[in-house]
Amino acid sequence: MHPRAQRPSGTPKTGLPEPVLAIYEPSILPTLERARLTGRYSLMLLRDMPVHLVEVENEVELLNINDPKEYRKYRRSCAKAGRKD
Repeated sequence: MHPRAQRPSGTPKTGLPEPVLAIYEPSILPTLERARLTGRYSLMLLRDMPVHLVEVENEVELLNINDPKEYRKYRRSCAKAGRKD
């Protein structure tokens, strides 16, 4: 059995799969450990692995807000668009 991961099909900014927001099967651990031991810390290694991409209907669900300033910006954009997200 190949290690597998499930992740959203794309982020709003890049359209690339989101490696952090994912469900990883335990069988992927040896692959991640080998990568760590060789100094390969980027999750881009997942590009070469079989994954199941999950379609996200509302990209807002993947929005990354890290501080109050970003939250206020998000709320303003919602107000301009007439959304109550």
